[in-house]
Amino acid sequence: MKLAIFSKESLSSQPRKVELTENLKRLGFDVVEAKADSAHAGADCLLVFGGDGTMLTAATTFDLPILGVNLGNVGFLTQFESSVTAEDIAKAVKCGKVVTRSLIETKVEGMTLVALNDLTVKSTTARPITLSVSVDGQFVDKYHADGIIVSTPTGSTAYSLSAGGPVLAPDVDAMVINPICPHSLHSRTLVVSGDSTVEITVDDEGAIVFADSENCANVTNTIKIKKSSKTARFVDVDKRDFYNKLLEKMNRWGTTC
Repeated sequence: MKLAIFSKESLSSQPRKVELTENLKRLGFDVVEAKADSAHAGADCLLVFGGDGTMLTAATTFDLPILGVNLGNVGFLTQFESSVTAEDIAKAVKCGKVVTRSLIETKVEGMTLVALNDLTVKSTTARPITLSVSVDGQFVDKYHADGIIVSTPTGSTAYSLSAGGPVLAPDVDAMVINPICPHSLHSRTLVVSGDSTVEITVDDEGAIVFADSENCANVTNTIKIKKSSKTARFVDVDKRDFYNKLLEKMNRWGTTC
């Protein structure tokens, strides 16, 4: 079987990554580095070494089932911790079930931004901005806030959660619309259908949209956010269910343990 490997450049010589890669080769895997070219073509799986940021990049860059080994901090999106054995990885690649997760997208400045976690419209200054939101053509509300997060179920445990949003199970077909620090007593998070189109109109100058806190573009009028035709594919190793992982990872946040 062919296995593509992906990590940040800073982890290229990380000892645990090197050790697991060599052991996988000894188990008979054809291991190649995944890059923007076609070197990984024909791979059965993408093995990602790193944290959640690297997993987000991999999910929106490569069209392969993804298996992650946590070499970062929280590692909510990874399936294994750094203590995993090559044998466990091999079993997951050969026997694990592949599950899909929704991506969302918006088109702005002639390009398409795709996100696994969230698309966030924010002020480019320290001052709040005024944003109008519509869902499927129906006006929802006007917010004077630091910005608005539109997240997938996967992203509901990330930035949106920190901003007071709800946690959605990954198989829920929905999006979360979450105003960031709205200057209002009535503004609340809204959960809408995953097939909805969310329109955000910027009534002020100086707004920017971020995809998974990485790629960004300036926003000067209205952007439309909807489910992407593409999906992210993850290998489900059936080790722990979502709620056990949620409890374990959340209890670790903010600690160095």
